[in-house]
Amino acid sequence: MLKSIVGYGDVAKAREETRALMKQAGYGPDKPLEIKVSTCSISVFRDPAVILIDQLKQIWIEAELEVLDTAVYYNRVFTKDFFVAMNYNGSAVDDADVTFSEDYACGSLPTTTATAIPR
Repeated sequence: MLKSIVGYGDVAKAREETRALMKQAGYGPDKPLEIKVSTCSISVFRDPAVILIDQLKQIWIEAELEVLDTAVYYNRVFTKDFFVAMNYNGSAVDDADVTFSEDYACGSLPTTTATAIPR
């Protein structure tokens, strides 16, 4: 069952497949894709962003960490002024409506991923 969930299965194989895609796109160990990962200056945001950057190196993506003040970070997230943003999101486990309305409702301000499910 776990092998059917994204992120599980043969990690080495997945990395090799990703590296092949990166080669097709013209990137490699001597020419990594350079990006910026933006995050908030709070540790629950920053620490996972550091881990993400380390993982991206495995597939030839060289990321610069941009740590922003909370107000600046959320302004950029809500205006979608970022390339990659590491966000932290919690929700009420006993109320799916909260997650639905905040993360998937069309036009909802917290829908930072632009994911929308029209009715």
